[in-house]
Amino acid sequence: MTKDQSPIVIEKNTDNQTSMDRYYNPLDYWAAILWEMPPKKVGENPKYETQWVRRTEADKEGNPIRKKPHPAAKEICKLFKNDYIEFSENGIWRKARIAGLNASSNRLDIRPIYSTTDCADWITSTTEGMLEKGWKPQKGHNFVSVNVLFGEKSAKKITVNPIGRVFRKKP
Repeated sequence: MTKDQSPIVIEKNTDNQTSMDRYYNPLDYWAAILWEMPPKKVGENPKYETQWVRRTEADKEGNPIRKKPHPAAKEICKLFKNDYIEFSENGIWRKARIAGLNASSNRLDIRPIYSTTDCADWITSTTEGMLEKGWKPQKGHNFVSVNVLFGEKSAKKITVNPIGRVFRKKP
């Protein structure tokens, strides 16, 4: 951190005597709010714009402060790290976990829903019956543009409970 940053303190667990002080970096990106921008010309597909939210850009309840980029913009969803999305690729619906946010290039780091590391490790260490088709054995980050995910691939945010049941928001 640079000298002008002050860390955000995470409150100690008072029930645990051995708990240590922990801090968040106030300048890391904490959430992404996706907006559907109206098309500039009739017949064109809409574009998607992302509002990248830092930890210091939250209201008193801890919700990200929304900044509508255009009067006609429609909010699609709010994504945090480890949220889940579902998207269609070549007619096959796949589920993914948001592993990271890259504000400088307007991309999301997505991984298979059951992966704890990267795609390559997940593919080599998972049995054939549990593999989801279509993931490339790629080491490291798997960044995909927000416009590709929510435009071409029709991504939607989903909720997955601890036993694996998927819940979709009704339109």
